[in-house]
Amino acid sequence: MRAPLDGVVIRRPAVLGTFATDEISLAVVADPNRLWVMLDIPESEVAGLAAGAPVEIVTADRAATTLSGRLAWIAPEVDLTSRTVKARVEIENPQGRLRAGQFVRAVVQREQPRRAVAVPRTALQRLGNDHVLFVRVEEGVYEPRAVEAGRADDDLIHIHGDVAEGDAVVTVGAFLLKTELSKESIGAGCCEIEPARPS
Repeated sequence: MRAPLDGVVIRRPAVLGTFATDEISLAVVADPNRLWVMLDIPESEVAGLAAGAPVEIVTADRAATTLSGRLAWIAPEVDLTSRTVKARVEIENPQGRLRAGQFVRAVVQREQPRRAVAVPRTALQRLGNDHVLFVRVEEGVYEPRAVEAGRADDDLIHIHGDVAEGDAVVTVGAFLLKTELSKESIGAGCCEIEPARPS
C-alpha cells in the first residue's frame, strides 16, 4: 500500500484480517520534522504574552533536550476547569528529538517592558490625536515632543517617548505653549518647569 503523503507510521492499529473501511484506519502517518507543542498556560501568566514570542522547549527525559520555537497561537478563552489558556508553539524537529505525545516544559519570553518616566499631569497636553510635552532646551526656548501616555498615579502620569529622566518639562503654562507652538512667540519666564522623574 502507498500512503498519500510522506511521513512516518506512528500508529498501526490494523492486524491481519482487519476489514478496512473509510472509518477504520489501517495506519496513522505523520511528518515528525515539524511538530506542534500545545501549552497549558496558567490564567495568571497570560498577560503580556503575544504571538511571535520566543519559546524554549525542554524535554522531561534525562537528556533534557532544548529546542527553540515561537508562540504561534494563544486561545481566546480560559478553560473553566483547569483555569489555563491553550497556546501552540511550532517546532522544527528534523532530528526527531521530540516525539508525539511527549511531555515538555516551556519557557516563554515576555515582551520587555518599555522604560517610562513620570511627569505631572499638568505637563501633558493633547494635540489632535497625540499627546505632547514641552521640554526646556535652553533658557526661554521650549520644544514640543510627542509622547505616549501610560498609567496614572495620583498627580503623576507615566509616559513613553523622547523624554529622559531629568528633562525640564513645562508644568504650569503648558496649555499656553500648545496654543502657540512657535518658538518665536515663547518668551522667558512664561512657564514653570519640573524635572521628569524615573518611573
